[in-house]
Amino acid sequence: MYNIGTFSRITGLTIKALRLYHERGILVPRFVDEKSGYRYYNRDDAARARVVVALKAMDCSLSEIRHVMAHCADESDLVGFLQNKRETLQAEIARLHDISSVIDRIINREREVIKMQGKTFEVEVKCVEPQLVVAHRWTGAWQEIGEVVLKLRGAAEQAISGPVVNLCYNDEYKEFDADIEVCMPLSQPVESPWTCRTLEGGEFATLLHRGPFETLGESYLRVFDWIDASGRKAGLPTRQVVHKGPGPLLEGDPNNYLTEVQVPLI
Repeated sequence: MYNIGTFSRITGLTIKALRLYHERGILVPRFVDEKSGYRYYNRDDAARARVVVALKAMDCSLSEIRHVMAHCADESDLVGFLQNKRETLQAEIARLHDISSVIDRIINREREVIKMQGKTFEVEVKCVEPQLVVAHRWTGAWQEIGEVVLKLRGAAEQAISGPVVNLCYNDEYKEFDADIEVCMPLSQPVESPWTCRTLEGGEFATLLHRGPFETLGESYLRVFDWIDASGRKAGLPTRQVVHKGPGPLLEGDPNNYLTEVQVPLI
């Protein structure tokens, strides 16, 4: 017979764990001294302890370990349990992979923003490639964009491949009945109640704007002045590519928002 200290060294289980396993009926000592309360174990208990250690290494819960110890006599009895455990672990791996992908997107977006902040904020002509997007177009107020972005982000899940693009189809500012479309770039098509389409490419006069959305008019003024001076004409819809805005976790400081104004050239 081995006292609990010796048994702890034999099995690699702490005394605290052995006491817990006793309380939960997982690994019951062979004998408990009624006077001292000391626990004693034998060789058969050591063999059972090795099973407990193996199940712990598989990330089994106490209830799962108790079930195996009570109902499985040999490894053939374990097949069904292990199959279910594997499926549970695979589902958890997929869930953690999704979380990791979200973290990667946030990190990559912030790295891109840092690069952009080093650029000169001057009007430039840019050729924009066509982009697969999930989108929603409606007539309403600009304040509604945030709610639509959240819905599109939820629908696109892991297929999101770039910053949100807001399109305005009006040739004048409208406060409550603006013709707006919010587009979420995709790396692949998604099944969604929203529209999945290709956002047209083309040649655009662009300007990076740092600051709150309410001050975007200043950058639009610079872009339209540049277009007039160049002899080109402005088309519709205009675009706002939100490289840094309210994040999925934190609102952030509006003074640090970074929006790319894009006006199509015709």
